[in-house]
Amino acid sequence: MSKPLVASKGGVTRNMHPEMSQTTRKEILTKMQVRYVRAGQEYKTKLIDEVVELFGYHRKAAIRALARPVRIGAVAPFVIGRPKQYDPEKLLGVLKPIWLAALQPCGKRLVAALPAWVPAYEQHQRRRGWERPGCDHAIRTSANSRTRPP
Repeated sequence: MSKPLVASKGGVTRNMHPEMSQTTRKEILTKMQVRYVRAGQEYKTKLIDEVVELFGYHRKAAIRALARPVRIGAVAPFVIGRPKQYDPEKLLGVLKPIWLAALQPCGKRLVAALPAWVPAYEQHQRRRGWERPGCDHAIRTSANSRTRPP
C-alpha cells in the first residue's frame, strides 16, 4: 500500500510534512545543494527526485533550486550604513497624523508640506492639552529618512 498523500501549497506530495517550516526547508535544501554540486549524473537524478517528493516542486523548479549557488554564512547581524539621526518612535508619533491629514503624500512631497503642517499640528495638540515633543525634529529630518521604514 502506498503512503498517504499530503496537501501543501506546492502541490500534493507523499513525504512532505504539512507543517515544514521555511527555516527547515532552507536548511535541507542547502545540504542537498552541496551534495548536488559534487554528485554525478545518476546521483543528481536521485537528488532531484528527492526534492520533488519532499517539497512538492515540479522537476524543473527542483533542478533550478539545486543548481542555484549555495550561500554560505549568515546575513550580517547588523545594519550597514549610517546610524539613524532620529528616534523613530518620536518621529512616527508626529509624522503619521500629519501624513494622514495631508492625504498620504510621498516622502518628498511630505517634506515640502511639513513647514505648513507642523505649526497647525502643534496648535491642534495644544488645544487638546497634549504634549507631543519632536515637531521641530520632524522638520529637520531628511526626506529619505522619512520614506524609509523605522
